[in-house]
Amino acid sequence: YKLHTLDLRQLRGLSRLESLTLASNEIQHIEGTLEVFKHLTDLDLSGNKLTDISPKSFGNITGRLHFSVDLGGNPFKCDCGNIWRDLDTCDCRCNILSCTCNIKWLQEQVNR
Repeated sequence: YKLHTLDLRQLRGLSRLESLTLASNEIQHIEGTLEVFKHLTDLDLSGNKLTDISPKSFGNITGRLHFSVDLGGNPFKCDCGNIWRDLDTCDCRCNILSCTCNIKWLQEQVNR
């Protein structure tokens, strides 16, 4: 079974979650927010079908001292470039990108 939507509200009971790997699914949308997972330090969403990410999905998680995310292999419509520079790791290799900057909000949040 492959996920098409990641509904983070369904994972709320996992309050001590430190790592979440959902690579190689068919995730196109993320519902809910990652900021409720106070202990999350590693997120792998590589090999999915994400084209953009809503600001609500990450909340203030990008301001954490230790947080890495793998977004490789997603057909984003914006190059993450420096957006994730404050994270320990951002792997966007093998993304199909067209620069429309529809996730510029994330760069602004990280720069605060």
